[in-house]
Amino acid sequence: MASILQNTLNQYWERLTTGWKLGGGVTTKRYLSLLGSVDTEITGGASQYTRTYLSENYTVAKQLRHYQNAYLDNGCIHGKAGLAVGTYGGNATLRNLILGHVPLFFAGKSITAVAGALWSYYGGNKGGAIANTADYCKGVYVDADSDSYNGIKIGSGAALNTTTAGYNFMSLFAHDGSMPGMKAYVGQYTGDATNPHAISVADFGEPDVVIIKGEGAQSAVFRTSNEVYTAGTECDYFVIATASLASQGIESLDANGFTVGTNATVNTNAVKYNYIMLKSDASGSANICLKQFIGQAGDGNHIDLPFKPSFMLFIPGASTTPMMWFNSQTAGSTSYVSAATANVTDAVQSADDYGFTLDGGIILNATNVPCNVIAIEADIT
Repeated sequence: MASILQNTLNQYWERLTTGWKLGGGVTTKRYLSLLGSVDTEITGGASQYTRTYLSENYTVAKQLRHYQNAYLDNGCIHGKAGLAVGTYGGNATLRNLILGHVPLFFAGKSITAVAGALWSYYGGNKGGAIANTADYCKGVYVDADSDSYNGIKIGSGAALNTTTAGYNFMSLFAHDGSMPGMKAYVGQYTGDATNPHAISVADFGEPDVVIIKGEGAQSAVFRTSNEVYTAGTECDYFVIATASLASQGIESLDANGFTVGTNATVNTNAVKYNYIMLKSDASGSANICLKQFIGQAGDGNHIDLPFKPSFMLFIPGASTTPMMWFNSQTAGSTSYVSAATANVTDAVQSADDYGFTLDGGIILNATNVPCNVIAIEADIT
């Protein structure tokens, strides 16, 4: 009887699930086992695959299946990149924020002096304090009936859920190409302290997200294409308990780029600024991945990714400030996301064809300390 029921379940889940592609042409398919057993079956030949029956509850099985059919290689969840931006109002109680996808990365920030937070599916939950805090994002929300209602659980912590505060957010996810894609472009400009200073990339379209980080003593800022910004608020800091820049920041998102004013955070004379533009677009083909690695405290720690990264954001597991890396930068190896300091020199040693290599510095490579990296391969160069 058990064998008949197991075979029926196998056929049912094979129709519902799609494989998570693995290196070397091997595909892993995951199934729900209502019998409570865990078995592994390997079949040879060109169509070799591993079938794993998971003794998990229905919600967890749905969560695995609804990764938008993303791929899994060497612990790296990856696929075509998807993007969502929006706003919500804080209410200081646990809530489900509906996104229409299962996110790999989420960033939110109030336009008021509330810190905001950065979160990744593999871990890391950074607010104004550099220690990870559990009550900002509480994990993903997977609806039992419809993928359209998938999203993220926002905790009651003040960083992402202060009563009456308005929040801007961005959410990144991976999929198999069946959902809207994302355009991505990484570039650099030199500040000239003039207003307006327009940055344009031919045929990119109006971006949904712009992130800027100077190579001097400037904090990173971002702007999203939503309706919270007014004449008195122009862009947000990451995980800093500081109100949005009131003027002369990222003044506008334009037809093929953006415009900055004279604020030192985005336009100090002769300082180089690195930026990434993101746009949700059906024609976009940027790739994304999320991976957790363990520090080894020595030069040459290579981290495998499915592509050569154009941009990376690091959320360390320890009490360490999040970091950014751009392939356009000319000084240092990474930059602090929230600290107004110059780029550091002992973090990312190089970007490689399939991943990146770390220096021996303890910021990202402390012995036995986990670190989560969100990497994007730009489709426009």
